[in-house]
Amino acid sequence: MAKLEKNVHVTEYLNQNIKTLSDLRDVHKNIKETVESLGKQLHEASSSLPSEIDYATQGANDTQTEVTDIQHRKDNLHHQVVEHVRNQQDVCKELEKVTTEIQQYQYYLAYLQLIEEVDKMSSDIQTAMLTDVMSNAVESFQTMTHVYHKHSGSHCKHLLKFIKDTILFWYKILHEKLASDFEETLKSVGWPMIGNTVKSPPVHSSQHYELLEKLFMSLLAIQLPQSVSDKQDELLLPLQLMVLPLKKRFKYHFYGNRKTNNLEKPEWYLGQVLGWIRDHSTFLTKRIQPLLHKSAFKSISAKMEFIRGMVILVTDKMKTDLQNIMNDEHIFSHLIDEAILFDRELQGSHGYPHVLPCCLDVLTAGEAFNGWILIEEKFAKGKMDLMLSSETAWQSQYQGLMEMDEANLPECAESFITLMLTITDRYKSLSNPENQLRFVDLQLELLEEFRIRLVQVMDKHDPLGEQSCAIFNAIYYLTEVLQEWNNSAHFVQLQYFRKQTQPPEDSATDEVSGMLEGIFDSSIFLLDKLTEQMLKNLVHYIYTDIHAHSHLYRKQRWNILPTTKDSLGLSINACEMLLVLKDHLLRVESLLNKPIFTKIWHRLAVQLNKMVVSEIIIPNQFNETGASQMEFDMCRNLFPLFGEYTQKPENYFREIKEACILLTLNKGSASLLKELLCEEKEAVKKQNALHEQQIYKLNPTKALDVLNTRFNLPKTH
Repeated sequence: MAKLEKNVHVTEYLNQNIKTLSDLRDVHKNIKETVESLGKQLHEASSSLPSEIDYATQGANDTQTEVTDIQHRKDNLHHQVVEHVRNQQDVCKELEKVTTEIQQYQYYLAYLQLIEEVDKMSSDIQTAMLTDVMSNAVESFQTMTHVYHKHSGSHCKHLLKFIKDTILFWYKILHEKLASDFEETLKSVGWPMIGNTVKSPPVHSSQHYELLEKLFMSLLAIQLPQSVSDKQDELLLPLQLMVLPLKKRFKYHFYGNRKTNNLEKPEWYLGQVLGWIRDHSTFLTKRIQPLLHKSAFKSISAKMEFIRGMVILVTDKMKTDLQNIMNDEHIFSHLIDEAILFDRELQGSHGYPHVLPCCLDVLTAGEAFNGWILIEEKFAKGKMDLMLSSETAWQSQYQGLMEMDEANLPECAESFITLMLTITDRYKSLSNPENQLRFVDLQLELLEEFRIRLVQVMDKHDPLGEQSCAIFNAIYYLTEVLQEWNNSAHFVQLQYFRKQTQPPEDSATDEVSGMLEGIFDSSIFLLDKLTEQMLKNLVHYIYTDIHAHSHLYRKQRWNILPTTKDSLGLSINACEMLLVLKDHLLRVESLLNKPIFTKIWHRLAVQLNKMVVSEIIIPNQFNETGASQMEFDMCRNLFPLFGEYTQKPENYFREIKEACILLTLNKGSASLLKELLCEEKEAVKKQNALHEQQIYKLNPTKALDVLNTRFNLPKTH
């Protein structure tokens, strides 16, 4: 193929350039010249190519040589570095050793300099005290405490001990000096304010108060930080000194063989402390508080600090007395009562924060708290026995005084709630929720015991007796109160704390716990069950009595009542039944709270509605007079008995009302309706037909049963 294409090109070339034979010579010449030129170019190219290749090859060889040389130099340099490092290791070790020694010498120097600094401060304090320049002594002492605080994280325990011992040494000396001067100054301004000082405070010059301020601020300045002091939660130093004379008086009167040290009269020393707080409050607020505002202790209240000092006196006294009174329930209980009143007075009248230590802390620790719980339980159960055995236990204090549910509240129920409120009030101020929950558990125990006692009394009386109704009212009242308490902030917080701290329980218990949200839900649940049982018993009791007195009415022959032109009156046979019903309603209404009574007549209406339809209407036959009489007895006599309690009593007797509609429906309409109900048609059509006659409660089958009681209609099945 390529050969053929080449021949075609040659042929085309010859055809284009040779027109005559004379042109053949020129073509041959041109081709020859072209061949010679190409041969010459090929020769030149062949001769120049080897020289360029040689040049490139030489360049590559030179580069390889340089790379090899650089690699040799790198290896030599690496060996030199390794050798140098090896040679310098000993030098580095020696240098490191020297550096460590220098650092140690620096530590020694700093150690000695710090000792020297502390010694210098000690000398400054001593010089200042010898020259009676206490301000300089106090300043140097402060600097020393700052130095200790600055180095408190050091591992040099001996050094820290040296500084601390030095601080304590000078603290004792400065304290004695300043305290002595401060006590004298306090006396000069009438502190403590006792007896005549309170009634007629002496007039003092401004110099006394200036000196008081100066000494007060100096005492604050030497206040030992907690990192130095072994005593925690100490009072501010000047307040300690202000409490001291009162402490001496307190111990003089309420310790030892003094008549005022009477274990049976804790109110004596508690009252004395409250009096001191009252008498010194003004001075503390007007004279001492401004001084604290000028110091680093501006956030501290002088009055609260003073009260805290008084509380320490009380708690120390209580701890001492507890050893002797724990076995005497009467004295111990009296101490608890007085301590609660004291704590309440501090918080209520003086604003003492409940987070600060209080005398109740003594009573909530260890065996003292267990003893408190036992006494509280014993006294509460004793009061429960008294309230339930009282002749007026089931009577109301408000009988005849008011027309409201409280008039039916038995005395024992109100007394029990008062007891529960008293217990709550006694422990409510305790700062620890765990301690409060111990009392809540006691309250739950008392609630359960009270419920059981009510059941025991109830079982001995008939359901409609006055005591049974009083118990019913008591249970309803307890339930309402507990539901209210469940939603109060106090008990909600306690329940939240209990849920957060109680251990995890198994899944079944978790499911039950999840249903009980309030802290009193378990008690409410049991009371609700008891309420439901009492409702059933009472309704059954009333219904049974009514049913027994309805015998003649149920057996009455309605299909033979004669037609009369006179107006209808109540059936004679219904009088006894309705009279019993009315008496029961009036009695229950007078004895029970309205919410309970409402539930009772609602349930009773359901029972009566069922009885009249199933036992009187369905089993009997009615002529037109009998049907009218039934309607009259029900709509004009039975329903109105409940009209006292609702505007539309017929709504609670829907089946009776609709049965009366079917009984008194005109004969033609009744026949058509009966035929429709007898046919095998869709239930919807039957239901619609009943709706047209205002029958909504009776189903088609029941409606047909009622229509079958009509004497003037053929009976169908």
